[in-house]
Amino acid sequence: MATITKKTPNMYYCARCDLFEPAQHFEDVEHVSTRAQRYEQSLQSWERYAKKRNSKLYRPPDAENIIAELAAADVRAEKAARSQFYRWILRQTKRDDPIGDFASDVERDQSFPRKSNSLEHIRIYLLHRNAAPEAIVAFDEACTEFKAKGKVRSGISVTQRFAIFKRDSYRCCICGASANEGSRLEVDHKIAVAKGGTNVEANLWTLCFECNRGKGAHDL
Repeated sequence: MATITKKTPNMYYCARCDLFEPAQHFEDVEHVSTRAQRYEQSLQSWERYAKKRNSKLYRPPDAENIIAELAAADVRAEKAARSQFYRWILRQTKRDDPIGDFASDVERDQSFPRKSNSLEHIRIYLLHRNAAPEAIVAFDEACTEFKAKGKVRSGISVTQRFAIFKRDSYRCCICGASANEGSRLEVDHKIAVAKGGTNVEANLWTLCFECNRGKGAHDL
């Protein structure tokens, strides 16, 4: 947060550097690229400290903030540039299921590729960050639901699907491929529904995309 005081005329406090600097200091590329995030964090920190009874921090009432309008403009621009998937996943944070948990993690992740319209690029990001298999599977499930435009798939519920994934240790029951190794996992019926199979747990298992397509409607 950049503010000026009577003791330091024409000098502004930089929270990033913890120093008083001239106005042009805040035009530095590194400061500009992070000013919206740092400005918001500074405001939140100040609000927390201001509520403390014995806080020794003091901010003059006439302090001028020279980056407030610029930071607000940065926030508006960042929100406008967000991808459709990122906007959709943020609306899932209140869900009481693994997709909701994943959405909450995404909301807290400052480095998440918010502007990317490529789901594959986002998946690669998660893999490079060594995301847990639960997160990878939750992302894949979220992608399926997102592509279906919010329509809930019939048959196996989200809760039941994740129970099967967890039971099978997030690995394909045929080849052993795992989610955190990059494989896309699916829940499949051992006995196909077309042949009388049901959604009971004993008839469900985890398969990777390749094995599931290779199996087709055949019973294994």
